[in-house]
This record gives sequence, structure tokens and C-alpha cells, in this order.
Amino acid sequence: MPARSSASESPRVVRCLLAVLALVLLVGPASAQITDIQPVEPLDFEEDLEFPWLLVGVTGFAGASGVAMDDLNEAVRLLNLEIAAQGSEGISYDSFGSVVSLGTGIRAIVLKRWVVQTDFERLIRSAQVGGVTSNSEIRIPANVITTSLSFDLLAKQTLGMGAGLGLAWYSSRAEQVVRRTRPGQDEEELGRVKLEGSAVGPVFQGYFEAKFTDRIYVNVTGGYRIAKMKDADISGVTELEEAVADANADADFIFVPVAECTNCDEMEEPPPGEEEPEPVPAELALRGGGSDLDWSGLWGRVALTVYVNMPTF
Repeated sequence: MPARSSASESPRVVRCLLAVLALVLLVGPASAQITDIQPVEPLDFEEDLEFPWLLVGVTGFAGASGVAMDDLNEAVRLLNLEIAAQGSEGISYDSFGSVVSLGTGIRAIVLKRWVVQTDFERLIRSAQVGGVTSNSEIRIPANVITTSLSFDLLAKQTLGMGAGLGLAWYSSRAEQVVRRTRPGQDEEELGRVKLEGSAVGPVFQGYFEAKFTDRIYVNVTGGYRIAKMKDADISGVTELEEAVADANADADFIFVPVAECTNCDEMEEPPPGEEEPEPVPAELALRGGGSDLDWSGLWGRVALTVYVNMPTF
């Protein structure tokens, strides 16, 4: 009996040993997988702290904007009526409702939030009538120097977005140029009517900036500006009329100035025997009586900025 008992228990012992071995084999790989999981390292924001407190860039841009030009457009309307009255249907000056621009400037980001920019911009637009033998061109260019301050809402290395305001100085280079080309001769300029002056006005703007390369960023800016120049200094009207008369030109619309003398009739020579009156300065104005130039309107531009001291990582 004792021998039978030990023989029957031996398979039971073997089964117990196999079960323990299987448990060890299962637990071992599981514990190894758990220990192999690496802890997640916290995000390192020290990169942003390495930005200089003053980030400086050079920017170049092109843009377009609307302009008001109420007085000038009224003068153009009257010129077009005169053209039509002479029987030249279908020939007219275009009105001035927009300009294009090119410019460059210095852009600085202070403490990652404040964006200071000073730029030079040239506003460009013209309208022309005429042909091969003669032509008249009205131009309304202006030189603009603007300084603005904006606040960046994102302050990230790759993106920027903000809003701000600035102050701009406008210098008018507007003029009407009249030219004629005689057969077999080079083109000659008969005269210029200049509309000069300056104005200062506020600029309201918003911008979006995105990283293009390590140092080059694309910038889109838009807003509204107030740029009305009152009482333009008008000159060249009488000189143009005298030059046209000396050239024996036909009195057609090509040689009609965009501005006129409003008191020239009062400046006629007195009849014989009467004393000559005190000289009266010529009062010049745009046709229709206005004398203001207005570049106010919505504007937008696309720029590329190269930050010279941008840290690269």
C-alpha cells in the first residue's frame, strides 16, 4: 500500500512543477515589457528663451490700396466732358480709385511681442490720353514714410499675428505732363502742371506672419489709412499754356491743363491811360475748383522679411 501511494502522487507533483514553470515564463516577459517603457520627457521651452530681446529684419513689399481723390476725379470728369464736346468720343482719362505700391523698411520685434516698423513706400498710378504725335499723362505718385507699432498676439517662432497703428508722412509728386512729337523729330515736352505738397495721417493695420525659411518670413498686412493733403501747391499752368501757344499747337484736348487759373481775367492789362493795378498773384486750382489730393482708403501688402539675427536651432 505505501508504494502505491507514492507512485500515484508523483504525476501530481510533476503537474504542479509544470504549472509553476509556466507561470514564471508568463510573468517574466510581461515584467520585462513594463520595465522597457521609457518615461516621457517634458517639453523643453528653453528654445524660446534663447530669442534675442531685439530681433531686427529688413523687409521688402508690394501692395495695392484704394484712394479717394474726389477733387482730382472731378477735374478728370470735366476734362472728359471737354474731350467729348470736341467730338473725340471713346477717348477719356481713367478716374483714380486705386494705386499700387513698392517699398522697403526695417522691422524689429522687441521682447517677442512688440513689433516696430519704419518703411519707405512709393505709391504709383497714372492715366493717359493721346497717341503717336501728342499725349497728356496725369500721374499721382507719392512718397510715404511710415512708422508703426503693433502687438503680437501669438509670439511664436513660426507664426505671428497682431494689430497696431502708425503715423505716415505723404509727399505728393503728382503732375500732368504734356508731350508732342513732330514728324522726323524726337519727342519734346511742352510743359508740366505740378501738384505738390505734404500731409500727415494715421494708419490702422493688422498683420499675419509665417516662417518660410530659418531667417525669411512671409508677412501679409492690411488696414486703413487717412492721407488727405489739403490745398496742393499748383504750378506750371500758365507756363504750359504759353508753351503750347508758342508751339502753334492745335487747341485740342491733349493740351488742356488739369488745373486752371481762377483769377487770370482780373490780371489783364489796364486800358491806355489808366494806372497799372497792384499785381495780383495767380490763384490756381484743379478744374472744378478743388485743390485737395486724397490717398485715404483700404490698403494691403505682401512682404518678405529677412531677420538678420534670428537664432537657428
